[in-house]
Amino acid sequence: MSGPTPFRRIILVLFAAFFLLMSGRPVQAELTFTLLGETLTIDFQDYTGAGLASGGGGGALDSNDWELVIGDDNGSLQTSFGDTVGVGVFGRGMSSGGVSDSGYYSFETGGGNRALGIQLGDAGFSFGIPSLRIRNQTGQVVDALTVRYDVWVYNDSNNSNYFDLEFSNGSAFIDPVFLDTPSAADGTPEWVQTTLQYDLLLPENGLFGGVLQPLADGDSMLVEWSGGGRFDALNGFDEMAIDNIQITAFSTAIPEPGTPLALCVVSGVMALRRRSRKP
Repeated sequence: MSGPTPFRRIILVLFAAFFLLMSGRPVQAELTFTLLGETLTIDFQDYTGAGLASGGGGGALDSNDWELVIGDDNGSLQTSFGDTVGVGVFGRGMSSGGVSDSGYYSFETGGGNRALGIQLGDAGFSFGIPSLRIRNQTGQVVDALTVRYDVWVYNDSNNSNYFDLEFSNGSAFIDPVFLDTPSAADGTPEWVQTTLQYDLLLPENGLFGGVLQPLADGDSMLVEWSGGGRFDALNGFDEMAIDNIQITAFSTAIPEPGTPLALCVVSGVMALRRRSRKP
């Protein structure tokens, strides 16, 4: 599928990264891993597009977990972790698609399913970034993450958009997974689901400097979805949404002998050996 030029995409990513880095992030609770191999899942079934609130509830996103950005080449609007933000560009309510007002929605994609979505174009907005903050509290170093998620696209514009997966930590970020929407609208638009997965191994060099380091116990990082495209007042933007996010944290380090984790590994190996000896 055709999409924005690589140069244009890089420029939008740089603008978005700049605004995120300049925001200043207060310390709050966030989505937390307490066990290696644990999978955290977010399905947005309780989200109704009611904005953000600390702790969530009432159809809002939990602002301790989520930060939202929307903007263009000249600037952006954004929430901060822990904010309470009601109806408006960060709380457009529920829709089944075909909207024109820019902002964040709870999109109903069919069969009672809801997803966290964004519509761009109105008021010149050309990119949006929902950011999910995750924290390692496993007591171990996390140097591998598996992120699996669904992207829903309602292709009702003659304009190719993108919705990319990004990881950031401090000044370093990468965008390893790309999804582009078609440049021509569907004759009868309907929600189309694409499932994507990425396995992140740390450390990894950032695109424009810095290094994404392994997460020591207590460290956090951002998992982000960057949506945008070429601003086109005539042809507009597609509706795009994320859903069914599953994130699993791992450690590839060899545990110290005598630790509970090492004993579990040894027990597992011995069990496999005993099983393999059975006729």
